[in-house]
Amino acid sequence: MNVVAGSLVVLAACTGVLGQSLESKDLMHRAVLDQEGKFVMLWTPRDEDIVIEVQVATKGYVGLGFSPNGGMRDADIVLGWVNGEGKVTLEDRFATGNSEPRKDKLQSVTLLSGFENDTHTVLRFSRPWATCDDEDFELSGDTVRVIWAFGKDDQIAWHEKRGTKSMYLQEPQFSLPTLGNDVKTWDLVSDNISLPDDLRTLYWCKLFKMPNITKKTQIIGFVHHTVLYECNLLIV
Repeated sequence: MNVVAGSLVVLAACTGVLGQSLESKDLMHRAVLDQEGKFVMLWTPRDEDIVIEVQVATKGYVGLGFSPNGGMRDADIVLGWVNGEGKVTLEDRFATGNSEPRKDKLQSVTLLSGFENDTHTVLRFSRPWATCDDEDFELSGDTVRVIWAFGKDDQIAWHEKRGTKSMYLQEPQFSLPTLGNDVKTWDLVSDNISLPDDLRTLYWCKLFKMPNITKKTQIIGFVHHTVLYECNLLIV
Protein backbone atom coordinates (compact mmCIF):
# COMPACT_ATOMS: atom_id res chain seq x y z
CA MET A 1 0.00 0.00 0.00
CA ASN A 2 1.41 3.35 -1.02
CA VAL A 3 -0.22 6.71 -0.34
CA VAL A 4 1.13 9.53 -2.49
CA ALA A 5 -0.55 11.89 -2.04
CA GLY A 6 4.66 49.75 -2.73
CA SER A 7 3.10 51.49 -1.84
CA LEU A 8 1.37 53.18 -4.69
CA VAL A 9 -2.18 54.47 -4.40
CA VAL A 10 -4.16 52.40 -6.85
CA LEU A 11 -7.88 52.78 -7.43
CA ALA A 12 -7.71 50.81 -10.64
CA ALA A 13 -10.09 50.46 -13.53
CA CYS A 14 -9.91 48.77 -16.88
CA THR A 15 -12.27 47.47 -19.53
CA GLY A 16 -13.61 43.92 -19.22
CA VAL A 17 -14.48 41.58 -22.04
CA LEU A 18 -17.64 39.52 -21.95
CA GLY A 19 -17.41 35.84 -22.66
CA GLN A 20 -13.76 35.35 -21.73
CA SER A 21 -12.71 31.88 -20.62
CA LEU A 22 -12.24 31.18 -16.91
CA GLU A 23 -9.16 29.05 -17.57
CA SER A 24 -6.10 30.37 -15.72
CA LYS A 25 -3.43 27.72 -16.17
CA ASP A 26 -0.61 30.22 -15.64
CA LEU A 27 -1.28 30.43 -11.89
CA MET A 28 0.32 27.90 -9.58
CA HIS A 29 -2.42 26.97 -7.11
CA ARG A 30 -6.21 26.61 -7.15
CA ALA A 31 -8.71 26.23 -4.30
CA VAL A 32 -12.51 26.16 -4.13
CA LEU A 33 -13.45 28.18 -1.06
CA ASP A 34 -17.12 27.21 -0.73
CA GLN A 35 -19.04 23.93 -0.87
CA GLU A 36 -21.06 24.93 -3.94
CA GLY A 37 -18.07 25.71 -6.13
CA LYS A 38 -19.11 29.34 -6.60
CA PHE A 39 -15.95 30.97 -5.26
CA VAL A 40 -12.64 29.82 -6.74
CA MET A 41 -9.30 31.33 -5.79
CA LEU A 42 -6.10 30.90 -7.81
CA TRP A 43 -2.72 32.27 -6.81
CA THR A 44 1.01 32.28 -7.39
CA PRO A 45 3.45 33.23 -4.61
CA ARG A 46 6.41 35.33 -5.79
CA ASP A 47 9.46 36.69 -3.99
CA GLU A 48 8.02 40.09 -3.06
CA ASP A 49 4.30 39.69 -3.66
CA ILE A 50 1.45 37.32 -4.40
CA VAL A 51 -0.74 37.26 -7.52
CA ILE A 52 -4.34 36.29 -6.82
CA GLU A 53 -7.28 35.64 -9.11
CA VAL A 54 -10.86 35.10 -7.94
CA GLN A 55 -13.53 33.53 -10.13
CA VAL A 56 -16.93 34.00 -8.55
CA ALA A 57 -20.37 32.95 -9.76
CA THR A 58 -21.95 36.38 -9.41
CA LYS A 59 -22.44 39.58 -11.39
CA GLY A 60 -22.19 41.57 -8.17
CA TYR A 61 -19.30 42.66 -5.99
CA VAL A 62 -16.61 40.24 -4.79
CA GLY A 63 -14.64 40.39 -1.55
CA LEU A 64 -11.50 38.52 -0.47
CA GLY A 65 -9.76 39.21 2.80
CA PHE A 66 -7.14 38.15 5.31
CA SER A 67 -8.34 37.89 8.89
CA PRO A 68 -6.57 37.41 12.23
CA ASN A 69 -9.40 35.23 13.54
CA GLY A 70 -11.66 34.24 10.63
CA GLY A 71 -14.11 37.11 11.18
CA MET A 72 -14.55 40.54 9.62
CA ARG A 73 -13.23 42.63 12.50
CA ASP A 74 -9.66 43.83 11.83
CA ALA A 75 -9.61 42.03 8.48
CA ASP A 76 -7.68 43.30 5.48
CA ILE A 77 -10.17 43.11 2.59
CA VAL A 78 -10.00 43.56 -1.17
CA LEU A 79 -13.32 44.51 -2.81
CA GLY A 80 -13.93 44.57 -6.53
CA TRP A 81 -16.69 44.68 -9.11
CA VAL A 82 -17.40 45.23 -12.80
CA ASN A 83 -20.12 47.73 -13.77
CA GLY A 84 -22.52 47.52 -16.70
CA GLU A 85 -20.06 49.28 -19.02
CA GLY A 86 -17.28 46.78 -18.25
CA LYS A 87 -15.30 49.10 -15.96
CA VAL A 88 -13.41 47.13 -13.32
CA THR A 89 -12.83 48.62 -9.87
CA LEU A 90 -10.61 47.21 -7.13
CA GLU A 91 -10.24 48.70 -3.64
CA ASP A 92 -8.07 47.97 -0.61
CA ARG A 93 -10.24 48.18 2.53
CA PHE A 94 -10.16 47.54 6.27
CA ALA A 95 -12.99 46.12 8.39
CA THR A 96 -13.59 47.59 11.83
CA GLY A 97 -16.55 45.27 12.51
CA ASN A 98 -19.50 43.57 10.86
CA SER A 99 -20.20 46.53 8.62
CA GLU A 100 -19.03 47.90 5.27
CA PRO A 101 -15.22 47.97 5.30
CA ARG A 102 -13.74 51.45 4.87
CA LYS A 103 -11.18 52.33 2.20
CA ASP A 104 -7.54 52.33 3.24
CA LYS A 105 -5.69 55.61 2.88
CA LEU A 106 -2.83 53.57 1.43
CA GLN A 107 -3.99 51.33 -1.42
CA SER A 108 -1.69 48.29 -1.48
CA VAL A 109 -3.28 46.19 -4.22
CA THR A 110 -2.70 46.47 -7.96
CA LEU A 111 -5.38 45.41 -10.43
CA LEU A 112 -3.92 43.24 -13.19
CA SER A 113 -7.06 42.25 -15.10
CA GLY A 114 -10.76 41.67 -14.69
CA PHE A 115 -13.97 40.97 -16.54
CA GLU A 116 -17.56 39.88 -16.11
CA ASN A 117 -19.44 37.43 -18.32
CA ASP A 118 -22.98 36.06 -18.16
CA THR A 119 -22.28 34.03 -15.01
CA HIS A 120 -19.03 35.09 -13.32
CA THR A 121 -16.95 38.00 -12.11
CA VAL A 122 -13.20 37.45 -12.49
CA LEU A 123 -10.57 39.68 -10.87
CA ARG A 124 -6.81 39.33 -10.83
CA PHE A 125 -4.54 41.47 -8.66
CA SER A 126 -1.19 41.51 -6.91
CA ARG A 127 -0.35 42.44 -3.34
CA PRO A 128 2.99 42.67 -1.50
CA TRP A 129 3.58 40.21 1.32
CA ALA A 130 4.45 43.16 3.56
CA THR A 131 2.83 46.51 2.71
CA CYS A 132 4.21 48.80 5.49
CA ASP A 133 0.58 49.71 6.23
CA ASP A 134 -0.69 49.22 9.79
CA GLU A 135 -4.17 48.47 8.44
CA ASP A 136 -2.94 45.65 6.21
CA PHE A 137 -2.53 42.06 7.34
CA GLU A 138 1.10 41.05 6.89
CA LEU A 139 1.15 37.81 4.93
CA SER A 140 3.89 35.38 5.86
CA GLY A 141 4.81 31.72 5.71
CA ASP A 142 2.16 30.92 8.34
CA THR A 143 -1.30 29.57 7.62
CA VAL A 144 -3.67 32.46 6.87
CA ARG A 145 -7.40 32.66 7.49
CA VAL A 146 -8.82 33.79 4.17
CA ILE A 147 -12.34 35.21 4.25
CA TRP A 148 -14.55 35.62 1.19
CA ALA A 149 -17.91 37.10 0.30
CA PHE A 150 -19.94 38.24 -2.70
CA GLY A 151 -23.14 40.14 -3.36
CA LYS A 152 -25.95 39.88 -5.86
CA ASP A 153 -25.14 43.32 -7.31
CA ASP A 154 -22.40 45.98 -7.19
CA GLN A 155 -23.85 47.78 -4.17
CA ILE A 156 -21.61 47.12 -1.17
CA ALA A 157 -24.18 45.86 1.29
CA TRP A 158 -24.72 42.71 3.36
CA HIS A 159 -23.19 39.81 1.46
CA GLU A 160 -25.25 37.14 -0.22
CA LYS A 161 -22.69 34.44 0.64
CA ARG A 162 -19.62 34.44 2.88
CA GLY A 163 -17.15 32.05 4.45
CA THR A 164 -13.63 31.45 5.66
CA LYS A 165 -10.86 28.99 4.87
CA SER A 166 -7.42 28.42 6.38
CA MET A 167 -4.79 28.43 3.64
CA TYR A 168 -1.02 28.32 3.19
CA LEU A 169 -0.39 31.00 0.58
CA GLN A 170 3.38 30.54 0.26
CA GLU A 171 3.02 26.90 -0.72
CA PRO A 172 5.62 26.02 -3.39
CA GLN A 173 4.85 24.19 -6.59
CA PHE A 174 4.61 20.44 -6.01
CA SER A 175 5.82 18.10 -8.72
CA LEU A 176 5.02 14.42 -8.38
CA PRO A 177 8.13 12.35 -9.13
CA THR A 178 8.06 9.72 -11.83
CA LEU A 179 6.85 6.46 -10.32
CA GLY A 180 7.76 2.98 -11.50
CA ASN A 181 5.30 0.28 -12.45
CA ASP A 182 5.78 -1.33 -9.03
CA VAL A 183 4.35 1.74 -7.26
CA LYS A 184 0.62 1.98 -6.62
CA THR A 185 -1.38 4.90 -5.22
CA TRP A 186 -4.40 4.96 -2.93
CA ASP A 187 -6.41 8.20 -2.71
CA LEU A 188 -8.19 8.79 0.61
CA VAL A 189 -10.63 11.63 -0.02
CA SER A 190 -13.36 13.13 2.18
CA ASP A 191 -15.70 15.03 -0.13
CA ASN A 192 -17.60 18.22 0.68
CA ILE A 193 -16.08 18.84 4.11
CA SER A 194 -15.77 22.30 5.67
CA LEU A 195 -13.17 22.46 8.43
CA PRO A 196 -13.96 24.71 11.42
CA ASP A 197 -11.64 27.68 11.97
CA ASP A 198 -11.84 27.67 15.77
CA LEU A 199 -9.79 24.46 16.16
CA ARG A 200 -6.03 24.18 15.78
CA THR A 201 -6.28 20.44 15.04
CA LEU A 202 -9.15 18.32 13.79
CA TYR A 203 -9.12 14.58 13.17
CA TRP A 204 -11.79 13.62 10.66
CA CYS A 205 -12.67 9.92 10.80
CA LYS A 206 -13.98 7.99 7.81
CA LEU A 207 -14.02 4.34 6.76
CA PHE A 208 -12.34 3.32 3.51
CA LYS A 209 -12.21 -0.09 1.90
CA MET A 210 -8.62 -1.16 1.61
CA PRO A 211 -7.25 -2.25 -1.78
CA ASN A 212 -6.70 -5.98 -2.26
CA ILE A 213 -3.07 -6.45 -1.21
CA THR A 214 -1.66 -9.97 -1.42
CA LYS A 215 1.98 -9.41 -0.54
CA LYS A 216 4.17 -7.33 1.75
CA THR A 217 3.99 -3.67 0.74
CA GLN A 218 5.71 -0.50 1.99
CA ILE A 219 4.34 3.03 2.27
CA ILE A 220 6.86 5.27 0.51
CA GLY A 221 5.03 8.61 0.53
CA PHE A 222 2.03 10.40 1.99
CA VAL A 223 0.53 13.91 2.20
CA HIS A 224 1.24 15.83 5.42
CA HIS A 225 0.10 13.21 7.93
CA THR A 226 -2.56 10.57 8.04
CA VAL A 227 -3.40 8.07 10.76
CA LEU A 228 -4.55 4.71 9.43
CA TYR A 229 -6.09 1.96 11.55
CA GLU A 230 -6.80 -1.51 10.24
CA CYS A 231 -10.23 -2.94 11.02
CA ASN A 232 -10.90 -6.63 10.33
CA LEU A 233 -14.60 -7.39 10.00
CA LEU A 234 -15.78 -10.85 10.86
CA ILE A 235 -19.02 -11.71 9.09
CA VAL A 236 -20.97 -14.64 10.53
